[in-house]
Amino acid sequence: MLNIKKKLAVSYLQRNATLVLQLVSSLILARLLSPAEIGIFAIGSVAVSFLHVLRDLGISGYIVQEKELSTERIRTAQGFMWITSSTLALVVFLAAVPFGHFYNEEGVTDVLRVLAVNTLLLPVGAITIGLMSRRMEFERLFVLNVSSAVVQAGASILLAALGYGFMSLAWGSLAGGLTTALIAAAFRDRDQPWIPSFSERKRVFAGCSRLSGSSILYELGLSGPELICGRSLGFEAVAFYGKAQGAAMLLLRALVDSIVPVAVSYYSHCSRSDISLKEPYLRALSCLSVVALPAFACLAVLAGPVIDLLYGDQWLAATVPLQIATSGAAMIALANVAGAVLVGSGRAGDNFALHAVFQPAKIVLALLAAQAGLIWIVIAVAAADIGISIASILRVNRIFNVSWSECFSAVSPSIGLAVIEGLISWAILSVGREQALGSATILVAAALIIITSWALALFAIKHALVADFIKRRA
Repeated sequence: MLNIKKKLAVSYLQRNATLVLQLVSSLILARLLSPAEIGIFAIGSVAVSFLHVLRDLGISGYIVQEKELSTERIRTAQGFMWITSSTLALVVFLAAVPFGHFYNEEGVTDVLRVLAVNTLLLPVGAITIGLMSRRMEFERLFVLNVSSAVVQAGASILLAALGYGFMSLAWGSLAGGLTTALIAAAFRDRDQPWIPSFSERKRVFAGCSRLSGSSILYELGLSGPELICGRSLGFEAVAFYGKAQGAAMLLLRALVDSIVPVAVSYYSHCSRSDISLKEPYLRALSCLSVVALPAFACLAVLAGPVIDLLYGDQWLAATVPLQIATSGAAMIALANVAGAVLVGSGRAGDNFALHAVFQPAKIVLALLAAQAGLIWIVIAVAAADIGISIASILRVNRIFNVSWSECFSAVSPSIGLAVIEGLISWAILSVGREQALGSATILVAAALIIITSWALALFAIKHALVADFIKRRA
């Protein structure tokens, strides 16, 4: 039996160490660079992020999920990776000038040219990383990802302090990509093939296409509204949008990034071993929701102090967008469990069908909302995220014969706890403002009270998240 708790602990440590590094660097860079400078880099990086999904073609997920992963299939995956990466690197480089003209900013062109080079580095370690995920070697992934994050953050901050402006972020990204490639090469198994092949192209392409479709659509839904915002409302607006979404995604990633890789690998293992996924799905939904829903409720209430502390008072225009974004992010957190079940159980086609409906709808809603301003774009994005989350959970419930009562029983304690913690946050914020306390003081007081009350509530209701601890104490 796999030691899932140990794997989760290592994955949690790795993901959150990376998030802390990114958060610290974001705090510093928000004070070294202006909103307009960050907006310029955001436009370039968002465009390249979407192309990176096309570059991957679902290959990383295929490596994890394939039941019979032979040497020839690994070689074929490697061949696909090199072809798509080199092609898209050339596309990005050639498109840099017209893209810069489209946004009337030469800086976008410079950013894209640097990021095009980074695209060439990605396939060096992609297969190795996929194999490590398949084997659940999260200790090695910890070293790789944390090292890359340290180098990227350090390079970006140093260059920004030296006056390189928005290009410091581009060069920092390149430094992080180079670090990832070098460490992945060092971790490469001796028997892992280097030479690409296409002998298993039909099998590999069929497996990848089911996974890549969902990723492409997801990235389209993630990147599209930001690009629309930048074109319609300007670089400062896209920077405020990015900071609001970034703060919500920071919490989302802290909650799910450490869980999803383990969950997909574990559900794939269960599927290959003909183990029922119903009980692990409900347990994961219960445990994640009791953390995610209260956390996002508190973030929504305390959005103003959070923005002020993280980025400074020049970014307070992102407060209301952040409050709106928390609703969509909270539901996406729960949908990650459903998505992991679908992908891990080999039902990537169902996941693709959901994204094929809701991600284009998100783009259409964002286009319409852009005429009304930033707030309405955020509302459109949140509405689409809520829609796809509900649809994902319903789909998994139908496949694995999970009743509404079972699903509601899993998440109902979380909903009640979210309301309670949200009210506690509101009371703390009201007292803090009445006493003219600073954002840091309010947030420290809120963290102490909220975490304590949340933990006490879990033990009071004997939630599954603390069941093992209660049994040991008994």
